[in-house]
Amino acid sequence: MSKPIQVKWLGDVVMIPLPDGRRVRIDREVWVIVGPDQHGIPAGLVIDGASIPRACWTLLGWTPFTGFCRRGACLHDALYSGVALMSPQRPYNRKDADTILRIITRAEIMDYYRHRTRLRHSAEFARDLLRCNLMYYAVRMFGWACWKRRRAKKE
Repeated sequence: MSKPIQVKWLGDVVMIPLPDGRRVRIDREVWVIVGPDQHGIPAGLVIDGASIPRACWTLLGWTPFTGFCRRGACLHDALYSGVALMSPQRPYNRKDADTILRIITRAEIMDYYRHRTRLRHSAEFARDLLRCNLMYYAVRMFGWACWKRRRAKKE
C-alpha cells in the first residue's frame, strides 16, 4: 500500500459570509503544501464552497462550508476558477484539481482520527472515507460543467 501524500496548511482558511448566504469571501491568502507542490488561495476570492446539492447534504453529512472537505473545497474552487497561486507554476487540468480535493479531504479525515485510536477502526471512520470517495466521484462525473463555466469567465 502506498504512503499517503502529506498535506500541510500554512495558516487557516478564514471565510467571511456574504449577504446572499450562499457564498463566502476568503479573508486572507492561505497556502497549503500537497506533496511536493504548494497551492495558494488568494485573499478576496468569492467561492460557493463544496458544490454539494442540497439533497445530498443529509447523505454526506456535510454542507458546502462544513465537514472534512471545507478547506479543500476552497482550494478546489480557486483551481477551477484558474486563480489559485501555485509553486512551482505548472499547468493543471480538472482531474488534477479534483484529485487535490480528494487528497486534502482524505488528509483531513486521517488527521482527525490519528489520535482517536479507538475510533480509527470504527464505522464512523469508514463512513467518512466513503463520503470522501463519493464526493470525489461526484465531482469527477458532474464537475465538468462548472469547470467549463468558470474557465469561460476567466477568458
